[in-house]
Amino acid sequence: MQVLVWTLSLVAISALQRQQLPVQPQLSTPSTTSEAPPVEIYVCTGRDCLEDGSRETLRRFKALKDEHGLDVKLRARPCMGPCGRGPNIDARCAGVAVKSPGTGVTLWTDVADDRSCATVLAAAGEQLVPETYESAPPRTLAESASKFYRGYWKQINNVLFACTLVAVDWLYQEMPDVADEYSLRIGAGLVLWQLCIR
Repeated sequence: MQVLVWTLSLVAISALQRQQLPVQPQLSTPSTTSEAPPVEIYVCTGRDCLEDGSRETLRRFKALKDEHGLDVKLRARPCMGPCGRGPNIDARCAGVAVKSPGTGVTLWTDVADDRSCATVLAAAGEQLVPETYESAPPRTLAESASKFYRGYWKQINNVLFACTLVAVDWLYQEMPDVADEYSLRIGAGLVLWQLCIR
């Protein structure tokens, strides 16, 4: 039974680590020519961002790149953080993170239309005028609420999973004679919870 608990623990830890991989800064050598510094756009391809349309966002960036002949490197990247607020974008110019003009944050969230893609590229130094591009129609209240709650459900799920692991570990330390029975019940409850929220 302990093997099952430890296996579940390892699976949970690896799932949590996959969800919030730290963004590693890209080291680059300073450019000695008069060319513009390279622009790199990383599009999140985590589960929530895929549901929010990150593939379409990647296509929009590629269309803007091809339309204007931009020297931009587009890359997909695993989950970058604020799930439920995507598609999330990490833009870098010469290896330095590009800040959003409105918020000053370096991780761009909700980049889902041509105008927001052009805004990211313009902030990275490309010669684009974002106002000339169409923006997506505003979300309905139901769409906004669904996106908001999905992000919070995921965080609640992570906390519940971590608490379950702590509880099972405590059971094995404090009450080893009943730990197998209760850890099995806790594991079954956790599986049912996972099935209910998906």
